[in-house]
Amino acid sequence: NNTEALIAAEEALADGNNNTAQNKLSFITAQNNIENNYKTFYNLYLKYTTDTITGSDSLELVQLANGCPFTDGPAVYQARALYNVVYSTVVVFEDDCPTEPNNGRVWNKEENSNIENKDFDVLLYPNPASDELFIAPFELQKGEIAVEIRDMNGKLVYKENTNLSEGVGQIKLNVSNGVYFVKITNFSTQQCINKKLVIQQ
Repeated sequence: NNTEALIAAEEALADGNNNTAQNKLSFITAQNNIENNYKTFYNLYLKYTTDTITGSDSLELVQLANGCPFTDGPAVYQARALYNVVYSTVVVFEDDCPTEPNNGRVWNKEENSNIENKDFDVLLYPNPASDELFIAPFELQKGEIAVEIRDMNGKLVYKENTNLSEGVGQIKLNVSNGVYFVKITNFSTQQCINKKLVIQQ
């Protein structure tokens, strides 16, 4: 089964048998999100060991490292470790989960299903942007949102709370051209969403 195949692939990677690992991974058809994330991680690790990681691989690694270990599996932690090794840095990634643990209790999917299942989406414009960005959450006219922006390497380049005025938040940016990831959190519901932003001066 897939669990056995993933374990076999991991053992092959640990022994330096890259061809065997690649062969095992190629026959795996992931049945769920966690299996898919493990397969993604092992493929990225394989590329790291063969020094063939590309820009799109870097994006995939950042996305996995910014995931939620409770819903995306322990491969999230492994992706974070790999990212820091690949780029010789120490990035502390935050769990991108439906809600944070409450009073030290373990995150409970059933308990927070009402938060996870509610729709929360935003419009970023203009995109591509230059030095000014507008954030318009759908069906939210007032309140406060938290905005975090990270670059392709996972480095935090912007973090501020913004009040909405007639359903729109406005922020000023001073970052270089490139692709960024924007995390917007609704304070009242703790719902969050991630969007891709292109900066083009």
